[in-house]
Amino acid sequence: DSVTFPANAEYRAIPSQSAWQVNALRQAKLSNPKLRVFTLDYWDPADTAGLKDLYRRQRAQGFVPYVSTPLLDTIIGEPE
Repeated sequence: DSVTFPANAEYRAIPSQSAWQVNALRQAKLSNPKLRVFTLDYWDPADTAGLKDLYRRQRAQGFVPYVSTPLLDTIIGEPE
């Protein structure tokens, strides 16, 4: 069977869920400054402004961001 993602799915940030993750990743970088932290987020490929903001925010945290579709079948490059 193939896996599908609901057409009416909503893409949104969940600050309460991501706050502890960002804190843990920051602590890891403090413990080992040479550590490169890669992140993976999911976002709507058609939302260029949202993608730009997502990449910007992740880089501002010091992370190497990647964005994918929820099915993990496509990496969405950073819009120019």
